[in-house]
Amino acid sequence: MRFSVNLDFVYEGEDYVKAMYEIREIGFEQIEICFMQNKSLDALVEAQKQTGLGVELMLSDFINLTEAEKKNDFIKAMEGKIRQASALGCKKIIVAAGDDIQGIDHGEQLKNIERGCIEMIPMFEKTGMQMLIEPINKKVNHPKTGLWSSKESFEMVRRINHPAVRVLYDIYHMQVMEGDVTRTILNNLDLISHLHCAGNPGRNEPYMGELNYPEILRRVSEGGYNGAVGIEYTPVVTPREGLMKLYEMYQKFM
Repeated sequence: MRFSVNLDFVYEGEDYVKAMYEIREIGFEQIEICFMQNKSLDALVEAQKQTGLGVELMLSDFINLTEAEKKNDFIKAMEGKIRQASALGCKKIIVAAGDDIQGIDHGEQLKNIERGCIEMIPMFEKTGMQMLIEPINKKVNHPKTGLWSSKESFEMVRRINHPAVRVLYDIYHMQVMEGDVTRTILNNLDLISHLHCAGNPGRNEPYMGELNYPEILRRVSEGGYNGAVGIEYTPVVTPREGLMKLYEMYQKFM
């Protein structure tokens, strides 16, 4: 397994270049980047060269793919995101599906997401990248989300049936929404290209709360998962303290 530290969540409000050096010093080799609005691409590329950090994952812009009339805007923005990802050697981009739109049937919104993903496949094929569909929780963090069901997400990826489209299964989000996370991962390994972890409740350090991540990761690793695990949480202790503890906890899976 590879472990990637989410730069924007774990180091929110801090100098992102200094954060990259600290992440590498602790021992992690990959990062994730959600937001580019406050970052210089050139500075990120230079920090990459100096630290050797890879960029495992990035996030699309927030445009409602759930709305059919927004599809072209979403795709145009994704073209720019792919260029940024290419400059950083990143091969995976989360499709932020958007909000649940009042007045539009939920099933139709899912079809809009699916149609948008299908239309973007040639862009991702050309670059050897993957787009990741991520269901997120609407109970606590994202009450307006239009995509909250892992079942619907897996079904969508099965229908699309293309290796450029996979699911990001966020263990925290799906624990909030559904539970039974380990079994769900094991039953859908062929459709999952990335995992996310955080503690529940609170979305804090993964070693806090009810989720036993060493046991979850042991089981999914033995079940055949050898992809990346993103560390995406809101810290209670300093990022260095939390990440050092996580590095020690996760080292046996690396």
